[in-house]
Amino acid sequence: MADMLDDNNYNIIASIRSEIQREIPTLSQLKEQFSDEVIDPEIKMLRNFRHLSLEQLDAFNVDTGVFEIPPYDEEGEDPAMMTKRNVHARRSYHYKIGQFKTSPFYVNYLSDAIINIPGAHRDTVRNQTLQLSLNAKSAFRSAFKMPLYMVESLAVRIVEAEIVMISHHCRTAALLKIKSELLVLGALAILSGTTSGFRNLCIATHICATEHSKFFKRFVWYLFDRRHEYIYLPRNAEELNVVMRSYEEMGLPGAMGSVDVVHVKWSNCPAGDYN
Repeated sequence: MADMLDDNNYNIIASIRSEIQREIPTLSQLKEQFSDEVIDPEIKMLRNFRHLSLEQLDAFNVDTGVFEIPPYDEEGEDPAMMTKRNVHARRSYHYKIGQFKTSPFYVNYLSDAIINIPGAHRDTVRNQTLQLSLNAKSAFRSAFKMPLYMVESLAVRIVEAEIVMISHHCRTAALLKIKSELLVLGALAILSGTTSGFRNLCIATHICATEHSKFFKRFVWYLFDRRHEYIYLPRNAEELNVVMRSYEEMGLPGAMGSVDVVHVKWSNCPAGDYN
């Protein structure tokens, strides 16, 4: 008797499972339903509403919400509409045109705004930065490791080399000059360790991190290709005397150069050999 009850319960459970399986659509059935909805002619027509012709607009019934004359072919596509459809690439620029002049780097170092200088005279921010950056201990030199006049020179050279060019987001030569200087300052900030990454430069320059990253690579390779203009041995007696004079001022007369060495820790080093 117990076995018969178990069989009946099993049959009931199996029947319920089969009913549920018939009512719940499978994954392939769901995909087919979604596909039918996506290629529905009415929905596709509304998605491309701005491309509809006058004849197609006249065929739209406002009361029923449908097109009385289907303008699509058997495959559900409108050839005329597909030729007008434009695919736009994703934009990589995330700053507004002409916003360079509101960036902190420009306001603090490159602006032509007149400011009051201690000592009862007035000057522009740029001129003041040019003067202060000549001091090796200035804040500008600490951040970028070179004076502003060298930054301006590098900015001119990269524009001449067409590393930075006039574009849709930088239409004039004046804006291009500012943009090139901001990009150079950003690259120098990365090299000097003033900032930890390209994302932080967006706040300082109002130029996106992607463009800073791309420019940094071009900037480094550009300078590497021209390293012979800056790194070389003394080429004549006059240049050699300049080098020797620097060593003489440091207490090493007669020296004409030095070689970097590796320092190794020596435990229990004799006091006389400590240096």
